[in-house]
Amino acid sequence: QHHSRENRSDYVNFHHKSGRPIMRKYRDGEYTPEELERGFPISFREYIEYITSFSNPEEMNEHWIPASLLCRPCHIDYNFIGHFEEQKEEGNFLIEYLKVQDFVPKGFFREASTASRDEALRLLKELPLSQRKILSQIYKDDAALFGYSLEDYLLSSHRKD
Repeated sequence: QHHSRENRSDYVNFHHKSGRPIMRKYRDGEYTPEELERGFPISFREYIEYITSFSNPEEMNEHWIPASLLCRPCHIDYNFIGHFEEQKEEGNFLIEYLKVQDFVPKGFFREASTASRDEALRLLKELPLSQRKILSQIYKDDAALFGYSLEDYLLSSHRKD
């Protein structure tokens, strides 16, 4: 992620608004005053605890609400849906299709790292299966709409409850 001067305050505000309550709720007071002031770092476990605590996913903020609720793909006739893992190829295609090459810096889109996917898989598989099942319920429509397998990410089990 790029946090330029222009969006730095949004980045800080996001951590203040989201990170502080997560730390207070899931850390049992085990944080420094500086960490609480900043609202980060938040561990993956804390983040997932927070996400799975919502009884109504529509109450989530735009960073983790299911895309199917945020973007309403069943109500809007999109003619392009990109995937993060294909951002370089699809992003470059979209730039050419829209004829905006002169407005987007060359190399703006990068190859998605397989290390990120591998790290996500590792972190998810460390979660209890019961928690992964909750995540799969929250994001099942996204998986179906956008061609992802919940089995790969959430339901295959190396860890038992």
